[in-house]
Amino acid sequence: MLGKRNKLPVINDAERLDCNYCNKSYETPESLRTHMHKSTRKNINLPETGRRKCKRLVFTARKNMRGAINCTRHITTCKLKPEDINVVKDNLRLEKKNGIYKGDQIVKIRIYKNYQLIAIKKKIKAITKRIFTNPIQFKGDVTDLSMWEMIAQDCLNRYGRLYDVVMMDPAWRIKQALPYETISDQQFLDMPINLVQERGILIIWVVNQKRELAQKFIKKHGYEEVDEGMWLKLTKTGKIHCGWGFYTAHCFEKFIIAKKGNVDDIVSYHRAENVIVAPVRQHSQKPEEVYDFVQKMCPDMRNLEVFAKPHNVREGWTSFGNELVEMKQ
Repeated sequence: MLGKRNKLPVINDAERLDCNYCNKSYETPESLRTHMHKSTRKNINLPETGRRKCKRLVFTARKNMRGAINCTRHITTCKLKPEDINVVKDNLRLEKKNGIYKGDQIVKIRIYKNYQLIAIKKKIKAITKRIFTNPIQFKGDVTDLSMWEMIAQDCLNRYGRLYDVVMMDPAWRIKQALPYETISDQQFLDMPINLVQERGILIIWVVNQKRELAQKFIKKHGYEEVDEGMWLKLTKTGKIHCGWGFYTAHCFEKFIIAKKGNVDDIVSYHRAENVIVAPVRQHSQKPEEVYDFVQKMCPDMRNLEVFAKPHNVREGWTSFGNELVEMKQ
C-alpha cells in the first residue's frame, strides 16, 4: 500500500552525550562508562528524553565495567570514587589470597612440611600435594594366592594397615582376540581381594559384557556399589574417538566405584568429577587422568592397582600384574 511519506525528524540513537567530568562528547557506553557514575546522574543537565537515554547508557556502562572490575588498569584510569577503588583492590587481594595470579609475578607461598607444589591447569586450588612414596611393583600371576599374601604383608610392614584404594582393569576374556593373557569369569570371582583391603574404595573398569560379573564380584566380597565414572575418549586432534561396538560405535569406557565399611576418613566427598575427558593411547591403556581422579576423591591414601602394566607404575601406588618389568619389595 502506497502512502504519503511523512516528514518526521529522524532520531539518531547514537547521539553524542556530553560528560560532566571532561566536557567531551561520547557516543558509546564503553567510552562513557568510566565517567558517568551513579552518584553523578542527578547532576547531569539533560532534557527528559536525553535523561532516559543517558540512564540506559549508564546502566550498560556499569554492567560492562563490573565484568572488568578486576582489571588492574582501571585503578589508575577510571575516575571512580574512593570506595569503588577499594572494591577493586579488595578483589585483587582476595584473588591473591586464593592463589589466583594474573600475568608473570614473583610470589611466596607457605606450604606444609612434606608437601610440594604441583602444576594444575585452569583451577589453582589445593596447589599442594603430599610427597608420594616411591613406586612399588609386584610381578606375578593375579590368580596366585601367595602373591596376594605377599602384597598384604608388605603393605602391613610399610604402612601398618591394608590398602585404602584398590583399582583394577581386569583382562576380561571376551570374544575379541586380545594381545595379552586373559582370565576366566570364575578366576576373577575367586581373586582374594579381602587379603589386601579390609575397608575402603574399589574401582573396577568394566565392559558391557562383564558389568554383571563385576557387580557379582562386588557383592561376593562384601562391597556396595555407590557410584560409577566414565572416560570419554578423544583422538589426538581432540575429536571424539569411535571404538568398536555391535549396535553403536562405543566412544567411552565406564568404571564402577564400590565401598566396603566406613570410608568417611578415606573419601573427600563432592570433589572428584566422574567424567574423564582424555585422548586414547595404546590398546587397553587407561588415561593418566584417572590417577588424578583417585587422588582428588581419596587424597594421600594407600593405593593398589591390580592387572597393572609398565605404563601404570607411578609414585604413591603399588602395582601388581604379570606384565611388569621387575619386582620391588
